[in-house]
Amino acid sequence: MKVSFLGVGEAFDETQTNVCILLEAAGRRMLVECGANTPSEVWKISVRPDFLDGVFISHFHADHVFGLPSLLMRMWEDGRTRPFYLFGPVGSRRHLERLMEMAYPGMVKHIPFTLRFRELQRSHRWDDWNLRVVNTRHSV
Repeated sequence: MKVSFLGVGEAFDETQTNVCILLEAAGRRMLVECGANTPSEVWKISVRPDFLDGVFISHFHADHVFGLPSLLMRMWEDGRTRPFYLFGPVGSRRHLERLMEMAYPGMVKHIPFTLRFRELQRSHRWDDWNLRVVNTRHSV
């Protein structure tokens, strides 16, 4: 597995991109977290609409998720056709769809590629990937 740190900054870091990790293995590419300033870091690597297969969101703080609508909208505008996976905790679909609608009204209804939500409670198998979640304490 190839691991690339696209961002290591915290929520209010004026010099670093919000935390974001690109994982590549078994022919798949997935982001872990997608803060507001993450999309531009992804686009420095590739602007191809099918470059990423999915995003894993650990929780719904802005510095972990606010870049997702922009990332998806760019994929839409650039002609993405393949399904896109959205992994996260229980409640992810509701939270992420609300975020997308707030950013781009009508996005959820009209996006031309399939969004495959996977709300994880413990573990999940995704092709050759094993995803596992654990509860942790976090501020706020």
